[in-house]
Amino acid sequence: MRYKKFSICNYKAIDDLTINLNKSVIPLIGVNESGKTSILQAILAFDKDKDNILNGVHTNPKNKYRTTQRPCKIIAAVEIEDEEEFQDIGEEIRLKMDNPLYTWLKSAVDNKREIFIMRNCENGILQKSYSLVNENEDIANNPKTNALVNAIVKRLPNILYFDDFSDRVPEEVTFPENYKNDGILGRGRDREWQEIIVEIFSRALEEEFSLTKFLNLTEEHSCIEIK
Repeated sequence: MRYKKFSICNYKAIDDLTINLNKSVIPLIGVNESGKTSILQAILAFDKDKDNILNGVHTNPKNKYRTTQRPCKIIAAVEIEDEEEFQDIGEEIRLKMDNPLYTWLKSAVDNKREIFIMRNCENGILQKSYSLVNENEDIANNPKTNALVNAIVKRLPNILYFDDFSDRVPEEVTFPENYKNDGILGRGRDREWQEIIVEIFSRALEEEFSLTKFLNLTEEHSCIEIK
């Protein structure tokens, strides 16, 4: 699963902007208060699981320079990369071949066509749900569409936000001594990085496999080959 671009509309001081992710490094250059940070925060705001980052300030799309707030839209264009991902999603949501949504999704995969998913926003408040956009009503209103969107979203790459250089990756992240038994994270300065590592484990593997399960593997099965 890949992010291909983000479209941001009426988020803080951003009226309408599209960021293409077709390069490994994308420089954002501008004077102070030109909106560079808002772009990064809007991308972070697409991920509902990151609402607690930055004390949640990025989840407020309000433009402080206007008295009225226009409807906010944060849309990600994503791509299902291969047939295996397509099959996994189809099996998870029990999508049958005679369903028009199956034909539409198969065509998107075969033709490397982008799928547009928007995080819902109501009355200026970002919701914990997502919608399929830019598609005809038959697809958007299909009984399986919500399940499809949820299956895609949970497979998307993890979004990490670094505030300047103050959040650079530490050389090591220490977990509480009893974490592998009780699964309780600490409350110190490593807490945010602990949460990130736990989430990476939950998203990166094909089957459900938590960090605590990994830590409790026997030595015979705990060898990992890093490529």
